[in-house]
Amino acid sequence: MVKKSLVSPPSNPNRVDKHLAPWFTEECRHARRHFRSTARAKGRTSVEAAQAFQDYRATCRAASLTFAASLPDMLKYRPREFWHWVNYAPR
Repeated sequence: MVKKSLVSPPSNPNRVDKHLAPWFTEECRHARRHFRSTARAKGRTSVEAAQAFQDYRATCRAASLTFAASLPDMLKYRPREFWHWVNYAPR
C-alpha cells in the first residue's frame, strides 16, 4: 500500500525563504550578514548583536515598504514586471 503524502507550503514562506522575497535587497543581505557575524563574534545576547538585529529588522522593513509602495506604480507603468512578481515570484 502506498501512502499519499501532502506537501504544503509553509504558512509564511518569507520566514523560511526570505532571500527569495522580491523586496529582500542587497542592503538586507548586508545587514543580515553583519548581524550574524556580530552575533558569532560577540554573542547573541550582547548589546552590539541586539543593535545589529534592530538595524537588520529596520532595513528589511524599509525595503518591504518601499517595494509595496512601488507596486501600484509598477502595475501602471511596468505591467509585465508586476505580473511577473504576482504570478511567478517564489512562494
